[in-house]
Amino acid sequence: MRIGFTPLMGAGRLALLLEPFEQRHAGVRLLFFESSVADLEQRLDAGQLDVIVGCGFRRLRTRGRARLLEDELVLCSPQPPLGAGGAATLPAASRERLLLTADLCGLASATRGLFEAAGLPIQAYPGRAMSYGALEDWVDLGLGSAVIPRFHVRRQALARPLLDAAGAPLRLALEAVWRRGAAGAGPVAAFLTFVHRVVPTLARGLAA
Repeated sequence: MRIGFTPLMGAGRLALLLEPFEQRHAGVRLLFFESSVADLEQRLDAGQLDVIVGCGFRRLRTRGRARLLEDELVLCSPQPPLGAGGAATLPAASRERLLLTADLCGLASATRGLFEAAGLPIQAYPGRAMSYGALEDWVDLGLGSAVIPRFHVRRQALARPLLDAAGAPLRLALEAVWRRGAAGAGPVAAFLTFVHRVVPTLARGLAA
């Protein structure tokens, strides 16, 4: 089984989710490949990968998809926490200068999509960071604020829960995507059964 994933998922977390599958299917070897959204999609379409994991993949009729887990989104800011519980709302975040990554993992597109769906403008810093750690460093330097999944935040003191205009927490969904024609039988079919039946429970444990 050839599984591609973006940095948003993370190799360690993916391995934890899939360890029970390896234990149940001793004859199946999992091979992991980390890359960008665009590269993973190309490799999936070319038959070089069986499943890809992340966010921002195109929705095509030739593909199946299943949600693996959701990451809480936070606003990392040099400003002290404001409001109830120190949370930040999406409208308030739209008034800040936002730092974005180079759009390889899908986080920058997802961040823009949040503001566009809410009809809010975004004030993007012209530079682009190459990692989530770099985003935090740029926040420390006072260059702006950044929307990051809490899972990837090193210094939680910088992070405030990010809420929509109604006060609901915002989350980023990570999905598994595969070619429908390759999911009929064999290891891929067993893997997808595992994804649908077992992974949701494991994902809740990781989020606890």
